Amino acid sequence: MIHEPLSRLAQRVRTWAEQAPSVRALFWYGGYGYAQAAPSSDLDLAVLLRSGVEIPQVAEELLGALGGPVEYSIIDSQERRLTAWMRGELTKLDAVFARAVEELAWLADAGDVPPPRLTPAWPVHEPELVDLLQRAGQPLPRPDTGLWRERGEREIDRFLIAFEACSVAHAKGDAYIFYFQYNLALGRLARLLQLMRVGHRHLYLPRHFFTQVLGSGEREVFQQLTGTLQLSEAPGRKRALAGAFLRAVGEAREVLGVRQEVSVLGTFLERLQRRDGAHAGDGS
Repeated sequence: MIHEPLSRLAQRVRTWAEQAPSVRALFWYGGYGYAQAAPSSDLDLAVLLRSGVEIPQVAEELLGALGGPVEYSIIDSQERRLTAWMRGELTKLDAVFARAVEELAWLADAGDVPPPRLTPAWPVHEPELVDLLQRAGQPLPRPDTGLWRERGEREIDRFLIAFEACSVAHAKGDAYIFYFQYNLALGRLARLLQLMRVGHRHLYLPRHFFTQVLGSGEREVFQQLTGTLQLSEAPGRKRALAGAFLRAVGEAREVLGVRQEVSVLGTFLERLQRRDGAHAGDGS
């Protein structure tokens, strides 16, 4: 059953869109789109506009149609997005705007999302829109081996960049940058584990990843890897994070076929820690 505040919000949006001359079509996506919305879900919608329409103006019109219940809103013209929170339960509306059908291809063809990835707010008959919905309703094939390997290798590279940045921040005594970059690296490690354990069906980490996908031992490791603003703890955290990462790379070589060598990465991470540990004066 769809959460009632979400349904009321969706109805207000639909009423506005049906009457707005600037709107060509309205689509739902996310949990509301495939009738799996929870009380905490957002209302995700895509608005296809007619030519010659200014997106900020349409976003303001939509806000006006929502009326007094809007608690706070953000219009991002560059991203072509409107985000608004409704009063009361702070139900969130997230609208993306497009001037052409193909600008919604990133939703229709998103391999991280199960079908239907787009649902029309009312029946559509234009061939271009029908084709878009057919694409959004098709299950996408599992990426080939090369693509899985490429994604894994990308996460490994991104981990190394973030780890080096956090290590440099440690050497400079910048606790905030250390904390920020360290957690970026930790996120890349989690993403690498996701690719191996549940695949690439989610753009971000799936719900309950740590409680239902990782084993109890791995959960304990991640709890111990939590970022810190205390630079006195930085050497130990870096060593532990590097060790967890190298174990994950070893698994990724078997599961994803990544080509990075564990021994090469281990030597590199060790040299980074020695370099920056010496500069930080901790002797690590």
